[in-house]
Amino acid sequence: MHKKTIPEAGSDFLKLWNEEFNKYPLSERILIERVYASPDLIEEASFALYRGSELAAVLASKKGPEFDERAREACFISLLYVNPEFRGQGLGSRLTELVKEEAKKRNLKYILTGCDYDNLFSGVFTEEARSFFEKQGFFMYEKNYNLLTRTYNPVADERVRICASEAEKEHVSALCGHFHRRWQHELKDVDYGDLVVLEEEGKIIGFARIADSSSKKLPNSMTFHSRHENFGGLGPLGIDPAQQGRGLGKVLVENAVRLLFLRGADAVLVDWTDKTEFYRKCGFEEIADEFSVLVFSKSL
Repeated sequence: MHKKTIPEAGSDFLKLWNEEFNKYPLSERILIERVYASPDLIEEASFALYRGSELAAVLASKKGPEFDERAREACFISLLYVNPEFRGQGLGSRLTELVKEEAKKRNLKYILTGCDYDNLFSGVFTEEARSFFEKQGFFMYEKNYNLLTRTYNPVADERVRICASEAEKEHVSALCGHFHRRWQHELKDVDYGDLVVLEEEGKIIGFARIADSSSKKLPNSMTFHSRHENFGGLGPLGIDPAQQGRGLGKVLVENAVRLLFLRGADAVLVDWTDKTEFYRKCGFEEIADEFSVLVFSKSL
């Protein structure tokens, strides 16, 4: 077999992937933003394998970013795909061992399936993949869900509106300091027009990122944007910890969804959450996707 870069294999991969996993469609734009342009890609463990002119497998691995103290100790298998014609030959196992070797060289402490910064997937979504990784020594870490709504509450709350300036975006960034470092990363390149704020007495106390196909960069909630003609994404979002417990989260979510529908969305997805009961109360009654995060950490 011979190697090619992932961009060189992109069209072949997308054809195979979208034929097999049409419920989880990927686009060239998503590959460009999440894989080709990623500064965290481990080049030695990110490539495509061909036998002749036929694509056999694609592997994309990443290290955690330096600015996240915990994530920088991790290696992420962002994508491991083997053409069905080449399965059952040990190719996936060999590629997984390669990732383990590269992680060990870099003194990384554990390997996770998906859930990397700017990921394609927040875990694996088939039993076949879960079983495969368990056989490679991985174990279940957590489950998370993508939730979908096709309706919205038309009643507006005047406290919730679109962010109006770069200065307000800076306030949102400061508020993000109460939450995961990933959220600050996800918001840093966002146009302020793709931020929703909740304001009381002249102070921003809540925020939500919204997105559609016109957004400068698609967030994780938009990975499967090609499922719908007019798809909207929600998240990350948060309420100032000092203001939590007042029902403001529901106010923020419902009004952010309303604003997305007013922008033309016919469905809105919130990604990578385990707060299914909360989002159901906000109208997200459909579980669109379920992901399992598996981890490998012994003897790296």
